[in-house]
Amino acid sequence: MNRLKLIIGIIVFGSLWGFLEASFGGFLHFIHLPQKGIIMASLAIGIMSYTRAMYHRPGMELAMGVVAAALKSSNALFLGADVIRPMLAILLEAFVFDLAITTLSKINAKDYMKAVAGALGGWGGTAVFSFVLAYVLQIGFWAKLGFFGILEYLYTEGAIIAFGCAIAAVLGAKIYRTSRLKFPHIYSMRSTSYYQSSAAFISVFWVLGVFLAF
Repeated sequence: MNRLKLIIGIIVFGSLWGFLEASFGGFLHFIHLPQKGIIMASLAIGIMSYTRAMYHRPGMELAMGVVAAALKSSNALFLGADVIRPMLAILLEAFVFDLAITTLSKINAKDYMKAVAGALGGWGGTAVFSFVLAYVLQIGFWAKLGFFGILEYLYTEGAIIAFGCAIAAVLGAKIYRTSRLKFPHIYSMRSTSYYQSSAAFISVFWVLGVFLAF
């Protein structure tokens, strides 16, 4: 795969992730859904697992996280939304999952390793996020929890996030394999069609992500 197609893939799937964060994630926050973090973390891991199965490129998921965080940041320009925390969560989850899947894939490429990578991405990203908010940014809720309070959170809520992300990682890879068999023409389209459809998807994700966010 040439470098241009890889870059376009990063932008397309990073934009999809950012669109879901800006719109669906914002909606879940608006309705005060208690388990919003589990749902959004699992969706993110599923998307990243899909792209790793498709492209096999270390570092791609972190680059996607940068694109997704950039789209999320645009909400602040138009809506005055608090985006620092979700942007940080996106970047940390992308970094930890990318590191985990790259390392574990060298040991074994089977689905259970993808599940482990997904669990590490979800739980590890949450862990780093929690401690950064508490001790670097010193944001109220997390700072009040303290060290042992955060550990308790990671043991309870973090375990649920890890479980959801493990399932999402396996599903993401399976969806890629199944869709490639059922719709081979999509994955073998000519360069011109690939570029045109990618440009359309990117435009839609950014326009909707910015203006339909909550």
